[in-house]
Amino acid sequence: MRESLLDILADPVDRGPLTLVDAARDEHGEIIEGMVATTGGARYAIRHYIPRLVAGDDDGQRQVEDSFAFKWSRSRRTSRPA
Repeated sequence: MRESLLDILADPVDRGPLTLVDAARDEHGEIIEGMVATTGGARYAIRHYIPRLVAGDDDGQRQVEDSFAFKWSRSRRTSRPA
């Protein structure tokens, strides 16, 4: 995830701003894993470059996450200049 996305992302509950509170970055500075927080104290995970702005997590969501993470990693390898 690019940190600049925080300018357009919002808390899905109250539509307030999100703040990056923890992040692991790749060699290009993009956020691989981490957390974003709301002013109300809610926290949402960032996993495999994707912010997870949902309250729950189930097997279906994990399957979609894994599929998109795989496709994202493949496209990133082929689209970046060496």
